[in-house]
Amino acid sequence: MSVKSLGGRTVVKLPMGYADNGTLVDEIELRAMTGVEEDTLSDDKLSMSRRLNEIVLNCTERMGTITDKDQLRKMIPKLSTDDQTCILINLRAISIGNNYRYEVVCPSCESLIRIDLALDSLQIRPAKAKTGVISEVELPSGRKAKIRPLLIEDTARSEDMKLEGEGRVSMSIWLRMVELDGKPNPTLEDVKGMLYADRIYLREVFDQMEGGVDSELKIKCDHCDKIFTSYLDIARIEFFSPKML
Repeated sequence: MSVKSLGGRTVVKLPMGYADNGTLVDEIELRAMTGVEEDTLSDDKLSMSRRLNEIVLNCTERMGTITDKDQLRKMIPKLSTDDQTCILINLRAISIGNNYRYEVVCPSCESLIRIDLALDSLQIRPAKAKTGVISEVELPSGRKAKIRPLLIEDTARSEDMKLEGEGRVSMSIWLRMVELDGKPNPTLEDVKGMLYADRIYLREVFDQMEGGVDSELKIKCDHCDKIFTSYLDIARIEFFSPKML
């Protein structure tokens, strides 16, 4: 990922992009965040997904050749969540700084480890599908499913349902599910009743299909020398805090 200097604008190549009538728009120009976006970020009346969606819309100068805000408001929710991740990382870099400092706990010795991450070191995995494209897959059990990429607009549905624990895992599959064994629009209960192996397989397919930012980080503990995996979480206020420099 290439990030320009603090402030100003940057042009970002999206991993998936916006598809409409066979035309793909996968380039977006962003401006740096201002006090308007900081106010949006701190608005507790809005869910976090709606805060982030509004910030992305505010800071988007154009998508492809489209600059009209009314059109952009219709297009942006149709981007994939991995596109949104890419956008937010670039926004953070040009608005606050490229260096992101955060803390994780070693799962082996429980020591607190401070991580200094250069955001422009994150790699973009190209998508193998396009938004709006439905793919058919055969599951390990022999069942058949039709699926699509997860979109930004799906995150609002997810938050509205207020599910926790296992329900959230099932929901992440359900939101992408178009058809199961010939049944269109399967229910959340249908997804919960799927074989565990089928669910694991689908998550692997989603990961390959959607691409996105490689946010899986390998970390070596300074105290016990164990290597563990940490995942970069950007859907939180702290990611945009100047204290995380």
